[in-house]
Amino acid sequence: MNITSTNLNLYKAFIKVYEIGNLTKAATELGMAQPSLTYSIKELEKQLGLVLFKTHARGVEPTQDADKLYKAVTVAFGTIADAEDSVKDFNQSSARTIKIACTTNFATYFLAKHIVSFCKRFKNVCFEILTRPNLESTKLLNNHEVDFVLNNLPLDNKENVNTINLEILERVFYTSKSLAEKHSLKTQITKEEFEKLPFIAIQKYDKTFECFSNKVAIVDNLESSFQLVKQGLGVGWTIKQFLENIHPDANVVIFSVIGFDLGPLGINITFNPNFLSKASTEFIQEVKSALAK
Repeated sequence: MNITSTNLNLYKAFIKVYEIGNLTKAATELGMAQPSLTYSIKELEKQLGLVLFKTHARGVEPTQDADKLYKAVTVAFGTIADAEDSVKDFNQSSARTIKIACTTNFATYFLAKHIVSFCKRFKNVCFEILTRPNLESTKLLNNHEVDFVLNNLPLDNKENVNTINLEILERVFYTSKSLAEKHSLKTQITKEEFEKLPFIAIQKYDKTFECFSNKVAIVDNLESSFQLVKQGLGVGWTIKQFLENIHPDANVVIFSVIGFDLGPLGINITFNPNFLSKASTEFIQEVKSALAK
């Protein structure tokens, strides 16, 4: 049997009669005439093929079938009420701000499409996005000052956290066209040739390059590295998607170093499921659903 608005009203009538045990009193509480209530009960019995009440001098008495139906229906109505309350809480609660700590200043690009989609569904939600180092982001998450962290390095975290991978990022070496021409740079070079080039390192990632003496600058993020490389100061590494999606018109040359694999990076969302607001829980589900498609 399909559950329609009419059927729901029949169940509401049934619940009231079951709880009060008197058709006249139940009809008064429901704000309807007794004949209409009697018809509703008979209609429900007809649809279910059951006898729900026996009439006696003091009112009506539920049958065993009515006892079973009452337990099942009240659970179902309770679930509906919980769902309504959840939606009301989400729309009316003052806790509508979703707080995110990003360990990289470009990482929000990978959440942008999810944020846009989410804001179309929930127009009263505000996103607060902070760019913080890995250690500080970990502390913010552990202290429940942010809902989750967007990161591409493992968090130094002892708390009960979950991690969702958003995207695998490809790292590449690159430089400006002017510097490539100056050094007659080929698309593939040796380590020895690489060590003769001025190199712009990114501090938190580049422990691999600590032994190299060709550094001309050490910065703390990809955007700063990009600006120096673009101006021809030296070579560097970046994320291929960063160039393609954020700086598609960059006048740069990509090259590789023989025997030197930069390896991929992953963009992840890390969160403690026990300390998510309702808005943040909805947002995590939005991201999970998008990734599953």
